[in-house]
Amino acid sequence: MVAVGAANRNRNGSGGQGRVVDYRPPRRQLAGGGWARGGVIRLQPNPWVTAYYVTRAILLGLWLYRVELTTISLAWLGWRWLVDHTSPEWAGVLAGLVVVVMVCTQWGRRFLIGHAWCVVIRHRIRTALGQAGVTSREGRLPLVAVSTRTGPTVTV
Repeated sequence: MVAVGAANRNRNGSGGQGRVVDYRPPRRQLAGGGWARGGVIRLQPNPWVTAYYVTRAILLGLWLYRVELTTISLAWLGWRWLVDHTSPEWAGVLAGLVVVVMVCTQWGRRFLIGHAWCVVIRHRIRTALGQAGVTSREGRLPLVAVSTRTGPTVTV
């Protein structure tokens, strides 16, 4: 209990009828140099909640970039398989031949460009839907992008 005399002062600054009892806890100096009343509530982060959100962010990133990660993984595994079954020189020749065939033929270019545009459009529309706040009842962003002969088809 702290006795406060300033609570009963008149406008001219003279004292009042007496002292008023203040039932608030005493003022304490804070670590930052300021003053405060009462206790400071310090919340400890829950490690399970932190682990949940970190795991969720990692899995979401893996899911969003699944096409790119799958392409890189398959290319690496194909390269390692070629190097293990042939010499590194022949592996380079065969990998170069696959790249030349995919780039120089019309169906290879159409395949690469169509799937590249599917990935780009999927990321663009997902970003636009996320910024607009369009979600399903579960909170997910609705989107399916498929490469067809006429170009990428998006179903929302």
